[in-house]
Amino acid sequence: MKKVVNNCPELPEQVLWTLQRCDGFLDLGMTAQAQSEFQKIPRMFHSRQETCEIILRMAIDEKNWPLAVQVAMDLIQRFPNEPTYHVQLAYSIRRKDNIVAARAVLLQAQRRFKKMAVIPYNLACYECQLGNQEHALSYLKRAVKLNADFMELALDDDDLEPIWSALESDDAF
Repeated sequence: MKKVVNNCPELPEQVLWTLQRCDGFLDLGMTAQAQSEFQKIPRMFHSRQETCEIILRMAIDEKNWPLAVQVAMDLIQRFPNEPTYHVQLAYSIRRKDNIVAARAVLLQAQRRFKKMAVIPYNLACYECQLGNQEHALSYLKRAVKLNADFMELALDDDDLEPIWSALESDDAF
């Protein structure tokens, strides 16, 4: 998820600083402190994109999947060109419902965001967990082609463990 930025002129400085503190606490895994800090933000700013991003991060950290799905869907509706929200929605749906529903979200997102390596990477994870190793390898190849850093990540991702041996072979990529 993208970071809260400093260039939000329509936000009062105090709200911006509070959002940044929440963001920092979440980066450190200190969800309770982020929640406490978030309580200082007036309700009138709770529908702002920056605030909704913090709400989404807190919901995911707390494993509040229904809230995470709701907030991600709202963000997608309001900001359909932000691919991160689609990935977060799929992640939350995977935990709330099932991996097949999450895969459907990413398949749709993949059509819109062809150059986002994280989408085929997550599809590789989902396919692997569904037992579709050939599809998983295909998606992973696509992700690595877009961003080579995903290969290192793949070799340490438990979702992809069933294909680790294939990844270590010279002819995999």
